[in-house]
Amino acid sequence: MRRVARALIVVSLGAVACARTTPSPGDPSPSPPPAEDRPSPPARAAAPPSSTAAASVLAGAWASDDGRALERWVAVGEHLVGVGFTSADDGESTAFFEVMLLHHADGHPVFTAIPQGAAIVDFEVAAEPERLSFTNPAHDDPTAIVYRRQGDRLAIALDGAAGPRRLELRGREPTPAPELEALDTAFAADSAARGGAAWVERFDAEGSAWSRGSSRRDGEASGKGIDAMRAGGHELLWAPEASGLAPAGDLGFTTGRFRVVAREGGQVVSTGIFVTIWRRRADGWYVAFDSGVTDAPEPAPAGSPQ
Repeated sequence: MRRVARALIVVSLGAVACARTTPSPGDPSPSPPPAEDRPSPPARAAAPPSSTAAASVLAGAWASDDGRALERWVAVGEHLVGVGFTSADDGESTAFFEVMLLHHADGHPVFTAIPQGAAIVDFEVAAEPERLSFTNPAHDDPTAIVYRRQGDRLAIALDGAAGPRRLELRGREPTPAPELEALDTAFAADSAARGGAAWVERFDAEGSAWSRGSSRRDGEASGKGIDAMRAGGHELLWAPEASGLAPAGDLGFTTGRFRVVAREGGQVVSTGIFVTIWRRRADGWYVAFDSGVTDAPEPAPAGSPQ
């Protein structure tokens, strides 16, 4: 899984890492740096992070000194969404992107890295004041990642097969992409009106959707999944809450919340967050990659049947 190492290094060093889930057809309806900065397995006493604690370390926009690498972290609901972009050497195009999700799965905090939309790798999470540690000893590189907030700087330390590395990004004012938010809002309305046809038209020819626990789908398969969902009596609704552009301007992202609702009566079946990577083409913007996670179900009231 060298893709994760490559993307994390490039996103942070290259100038220095949704389940808007559409079911596949046939699926059921949705449901050496300084020693102190070297990554190490999280201490057993370290507490699982709340979204507030994680946001206090990561939330914001972070860029390399030369502006070629950018990480943007946004709190969306109970989750934290990260998107990383790194420009090519000429600065005219984006060489790498990465989607990063800090969420809870099966009651445990999980950091999920999806570099280039090409691999999904989970890391265990531990939090300390102004510090987050992500570890996966079974992964080749990196096996450990540490984010440390130091004022207006975000220090990133990695370790793994390639050895320890230390990177640093500096805080900058987040720059939204209102054009992409408007486009995503229109996409949601088009999906509600026309179903899968809207997805087929809006996906890039090389675009895909992929989330934990699902199979990768291109635009056509995603469209078929939407139509199957609608035929089963459900509708997928969403709205963007944050956005941004890659330094080169050829990619961008939107992120926000989604709901799956009954088409009759509007009962909410499930909720979650999505993140979409958009690619600019000569005739407009298209979905390059789509992912996300579903919210944990609400605990049953005391005394209710399980």
